[in-house]
Amino acid sequence: MLRRFENKTALITGGAGGIGLAISRRFSSEGAAVVIADINATTGPAAERELRSAGAIAHFVEMDLGRAEDTARTVDTALDLCGRIDILVNCAAVLGDLKPITEITYENWERVIRTNLTGTFLLTQAVVRHMLARGGGVIVNILAIQPLMPLPEYGAYIASKGGLSALNRALAVELADKGIRVNGIAVGSVLTEGSSPALGNAVNPPTAALVGRMGRPEDIAAVAVWLASDDASYLAGAIIPADGGRLISRKPDPFLTRRS
Repeated sequence: MLRRFENKTALITGGAGGIGLAISRRFSSEGAAVVIADINATTGPAAERELRSAGAIAHFVEMDLGRAEDTARTVDTALDLCGRIDILVNCAAVLGDLKPITEITYENWERVIRTNLTGTFLLTQAVVRHMLARGGGVIVNILAIQPLMPLPEYGAYIASKGGLSALNRALAVELADKGIRVNGIAVGSVLTEGSSPALGNAVNPPTAALVGRMGRPEDIAAVAVWLASDDASYLAGAIIPADGGRLISRKPDPFLTRRS
């Protein structure tokens, strides 16, 4: 395994489960010190122990991305623990209640937008201030293909991820000439412990992806570490679709069939 991130620190939101945990594992395996910022007070310490047992430097910081005070505290804590933040991966997000647009409550809408978009902005803002003082860094935003290929009843989630996709580009425009690269990954259907109940706990559910399978968390992690590496130094404001070809597939979507 390459160790492209020796002497660097990666702050990964939502880093204790699913895609975020796979990203934490991959960065730590390539030499990075990892700060796992996650709301889950059970899986967070477990992820920290796992990475440390493999010889990595890892710290869990409990964080609710929907609380502004938590975002500032998390960045301060990460700097206290590691002294620097070279890489930020914005992975944490909530799905919210799946409802028709006429039934989405204000409380649910506000929670999803506050967490996925506003909270991510506030955390990123704090990290960027540190990166500017240090002279550079890398930000990787975990986005979704849903704003381009929406499913019904995901209105709040789609709006939040669409906003984050726009923010990804806005950040790149402001920061590229200051040594901070910002890019994103538009994620398709990924099989995680959180998604499996909706899919009937199938090991390999049917999918409309061209590659013939759903994504795995490790697939997204591989793209994340590449975007954070010097191999992607010419990319700024890009959004890489990691969706198995779903965006260009003409196959019928089994997920929609299951929901009907």
